Amino acid sequence: MSRSKKMLGCVFVIAVLAGALWGAWKCSSPSVQPFSSLRPQGGQGSPDLTVRFLGAGTLSFDDGETAIMEDGFFSRPSIFSVLLMPIQPNEQRIDASLRSAGISKLAAIFVAHSHYDHVLDSGLVALKTDATVLGTKSTANAVLGAGLPPERIKVIKDGDSFLFGQFQIKAFETPHSPHPTSPGFIDHPLHPPVPEGDFKVGENFSYLITHGSRRLLVIASGNYSPGKFKDVRADVVFLGIGTLGKQTPEFVAQYWQETVVQTGAKIVIPIHWDNFFEPLDQPLTAMPRILDAFDQSMAMLLPLAQRDAVKVQLPVAFAPIDLDAR
Repeated sequence: MSRSKKMLGCVFVIAVLAGALWGAWKCSSPSVQPFSSLRPQGGQGSPDLTVRFLGAGTLSFDDGETAIMEDGFFSRPSIFSVLLMPIQPNEQRIDASLRSAGISKLAAIFVAHSHYDHVLDSGLVALKTDATVLGTKSTANAVLGAGLPPERIKVIKDGDSFLFGQFQIKAFETPHSPHPTSPGFIDHPLHPPVPEGDFKVGENFSYLITHGSRRLLVIASGNYSPGKFKDVRADVVFLGIGTLGKQTPEFVAQYWQETVVQTGAKIVIPIHWDNFFEPLDQPLTAMPRILDAFDQSMAMLLPLAQRDAVKVQLPVAFAPIDLDAR
């Protein structure tokens, strides 16, 4: 067989294997449909405060005078882009998402940690909305590389509190979900495009947002520090469940105890469960099973919620969340 025919044969085999892997990837996501009853009906939010889930760990909070955001990740590069090439913010997707969420100005963007699915877009979103970014030293280096001026970056530590309009934000250092990718710290400004692995995790933070009588706890990464929230009270917990389906029932039960039972919350909004390799202009799907098991996460969480009379709402992207649902 000639060299050219051998090469064509190799290309064909690679194409077939790539197609098979892509098909397995696309078809392996657990269905969200069995949990459709947990989705809000009618799209009604709360009259005094509009909160929207914007995919992954991203949330927006707006009281009509001041708006703040968690993370601000909208580019959502494909799995192949993340694995095979340097990544950078997708300005077109960012602009479209901000329009869909009705966001033109933000007072602050508070970032959980410095993996790309939290911090990739934070600097550019801050530049577009005049926001200040709150986060770790690693987050600071990520957004400095995006061109955000140093005076609009606040490096936080455990227990810090910040006031923006009627919003008070208190930071709690908490662990990332077990076995994080890209461990370590970002020790210099990142100038995208850069490989995904350059977005080192750094430290991780959860945030308590107080607005009037409302107390909202945002835990973007699924892990806990025993007793961390023993003196914290929350009405609603935005509970990160990424990779929770890979944990043991005992781990999940303790996570629930430390974050929901201990705070007295009666509403839980799961976040960071969706496939963030897919764009936001499509209906959200669960992360492929090779990376997580959304259905198993829910199967472990829902009996705990029923036991403790906690309402679980599965959010719809861009739709207002009912903070008073019972």
